[in-house]
Amino acid sequence: MTAPTPPDAALAARLGQIHALQDEVTSSPSSHDVLELTLATATSLDLSMEDDSPLLWLIIVGPPGSDKTQTLLTLRGTSNTEFLDTLTDHAFVTGYVNDKTGKAAEDLLPKLNGKCLLIKDLTTLFSLREDSVKKILGDLQSIYDGAYAKATGTRGVVRHSSQFTIVGCVTPMTLHRHHRYMSSIGGRFLNYRGVELNEAEMQEGFELLLKTQDRKSKIQQLQHLVVEHMEDILTSPFQRSPESAQHQDRLRRLARLLAQGRTVIRSEKVVGTYEPVESQMEHPFRALQQLRTLGRALARLHGRAAVTEHELELVRRVVLSSIPADRANVLAQFNNHPHGLTVKTCADGIRKSVQWTTQLLKELETCRLIAKGPKTFTGALYRPAPNFADLIVPPITPLDHTLDLASVALNKNPQWGTPSLSDKKRGTMGSFV
Repeated sequence: MTAPTPPDAALAARLGQIHALQDEVTSSPSSHDVLELTLATATSLDLSMEDDSPLLWLIIVGPPGSDKTQTLLTLRGTSNTEFLDTLTDHAFVTGYVNDKTGKAAEDLLPKLNGKCLLIKDLTTLFSLREDSVKKILGDLQSIYDGAYAKATGTRGVVRHSSQFTIVGCVTPMTLHRHHRYMSSIGGRFLNYRGVELNEAEMQEGFELLLKTQDRKSKIQQLQHLVVEHMEDILTSPFQRSPESAQHQDRLRRLARLLAQGRTVIRSEKVVGTYEPVESQMEHPFRALQQLRTLGRALARLHGRAAVTEHELELVRRVVLSSIPADRANVLAQFNNHPHGLTVKTCADGIRKSVQWTTQLLKELETCRLIAKGPKTFTGALYRPAPNFADLIVPPITPLDHTLDLASVALNKNPQWGTPSLSDKKRGTMGSFV
């Protein structure tokens, strides 16, 4: 008789199947990251409640017509998810009372307790009137802490206690346009943002769509495996091991990178240029707890008891994605210029004017993520702060998730960010099909 497969190896084997099917319906390397981050967030609530740490709320950022929504939809049908197309300004608690029956409409908030809220399209939310957007984000700020009370003219004061995770989708332009709204609720949301597909990935995507005859059945099979995987995680005991001292140090520095990168800065025009005059930097403690929970949830997803380099690389991608896009684009230029950037080199890389680039570099100096060095014959060099250089400089290359999962059975920890042979052909990481 064959010996039973150990639980960790069984989880890894099924997740490997999931990734293999994902490859058959999308050409996007980053869709695999999205899948794992979505699954980890959706199954993380018990890990947050274990030590009463902040909840995971994740936004997947991708262009219209991308694979982000399809990936999110694979989670439908699990026992711990609640799916919505979008949110309205009275979504969580309503004051509506039926005139004929006298009964109040059912509130959404108590239904979410212990679950993951999946929001197909946050773009619609941000298309509402400004006062409606502010109201919803204000509600979320209160709801995040687990208790919410609302005074209504028809029902009096309505109180609910509810803890839940969130995964939502939004387009990059919408998030960028309403960044000031998101800043109003502090560091409660984490983001994952892909980059543009390269030409080879675009052509591969066309081939998959045009030649795959059984695409629908593959997507259904993918959803079945995802639901099965989630249910196993939700119902199986998890014995985790503490993070190593090295990994704790990296989590601390990632939390500081995130907190400093999200610094709110007010600039004023001074002699034809904008100068930072006031800044508000968040403390990194909430970010540290969120990132630690995300790492642990990813480890459990992979069938591991402890966080490894692979999980920390995914956490690093979330951190860089959660920094405002303009600043993150500047930091990404250090991937190709690890020894320093001039204003002109940076402006060419991000395709912005020298004046706008100069302002972004000043903001990142204010955030204490980069430092301006001495002038050279091509101009002053900007370099990453030494404490963050190893987190900023490594490029975002496609992760070989299958190779990582194979290492679970071999009890090995692959190096973070190491591309497979097929990934090396692709070059830099693409975004969603």
